[in-house]
This record gives sequence, structure tokens and C-alpha cells, in this order.
Amino acid sequence: MVSPGDMADDDKLTARATEFLGKLSDEDKRGIQDLHNLSLSMGLPAARATFTMMVEAAGLHGKKKTKISNAILNISPVTEVGCYKVDFFNKDTGKADVAYMLLDVCHRDHDLGAELDCLKKHATEEKWAEILKHLSMLVALARKTYSETARSHISLIRGIFGLSAFDPCTAYLDYKVDPGNTTLYIDPTWPTRIGIWIKKDS
Repeated sequence: MVSPGDMADDDKLTARATEFLGKLSDEDKRGIQDLHNLSLSMGLPAARATFTMMVEAAGLHGKKKTKISNAILNISPVTEVGCYKVDFFNKDTGKADVAYMLLDVCHRDHDLGAELDCLKKHATEEKWAEILKHLSMLVALARKTYSETARSHISLIRGIFGLSAFDPCTAYLDYKVDPGNTTLYIDPTWPTRIGIWIKKDS
């Protein structure tokens, strides 16, 4: 019999999390689920878009494309598109302002600098440092969500590319990051990727 002291770190964390969740009220549990769904709403649209890029790369058509496309839509019941809301003081207008930072499909030569400049020129230095942290968090969230989605739907990836049931699909399980513009991609030759976009409230 394995004692708690012999458990792996992951097993200990799982046990603690289970114990913690067991003590929560139903309202608290719903709040945690809502927070989880909010995170998914920021990362899942990018993951679905990447699966669709795979479909295009594989050259699927007809009934198979339709079947795969439907499976991509049904990857998760979470269908909303989430984003980071950035509240800041606009130093040019002297008023409170709002911008939204989100993930979406872009070309592989996406100009992230131009996106960020429309916000940087209006924000204070202190706020800009905070915005860059949000940007890093959004990229990390996208990578985590995609990685988990790809691994839990590896059979879908195999179906797209006609791979065997034993193929590890290593090349398709994790985003690569282009250091030049922070775009996220699977294959550098594909024309589209996932990039960061800034939308102003005004």
C-alpha cells in the first residue's frame, strides 16, 4: 500500500485540490467554473482556428472536411470569444479609456508593433508595463489551452492528416512562438497563424 508520503507531487496536488473543492459551496464552485470558462473563452477560439488551419494544410474536402469541421466546432461547449480588458488613463485625452487584447487569426507577417503602438502612445509608462504583463499572460494562456486541447483531441489530429492510431503527432501538439512578432504557429510555412490584436473601445 502506498502511503501519502510516497505519493508523487502531482498526486499530492490533486488530492489537495479535491479536498479543497469538496469544502466549497455550490456558489463558489460555480464561480470557479465561470472563471475557468472565461480562460477557455480566450484560448479556445485560437485552438479551433489552428485545427482549421490543419484542415486547410491537409487539403481536406467534401464530406470528410465537413465531418472534421463539425468535430472542431464541438471540441468544447464553450463558444464565447474572450479577451483581456485593459482599463487605462488616456494621457492624450485626459480621460479614462478602454482597450481589448485578444487572440485571432493573422498572417504570418503580422505586425504586432503596429497593434501595440495604438495603445502604447496613449498609456502611461506604469500602465504600459502592466499591459505587457497581460500580453505575456495571454500568450501563455493560448499555449496552455492549445496544448491541452491538442492532447485531448489527438485522434482528431490523426484523422485530419490520415495518421495511424499510434502516431504521437508530436509536430502538432504545441505552439511555436515567432520571436519577431509573437505569432503562434504549428508549421512555419502555413500562411496563417494566431496573433495578438488590440481593439479600442472607441
